[in-house]
Amino acid sequence: MRLARIAKGYSAREAAASIGVHENAVLRWESGEAEPLGSNLLKMARLYGVDPDVLLEESN
Repeated sequence: MRLARIAKGYSAREAAASIGVHENAVLRWESGEAEPLGSNLLKMARLYGVDPDVLLEESN
């Protein structure tokens, strides 16, 4: 998730604001500490222009 975010040039704060969550949520998802809800995963995938599976593979 982090690689996809960085590739698009978003800070964690910018990505979180676009998705509608707190910055800490994005950071926890990226670290593997938590997983996003399906709706947030889809929002993130659209924002980053990647398939949701790619985001899940990166976090594992």
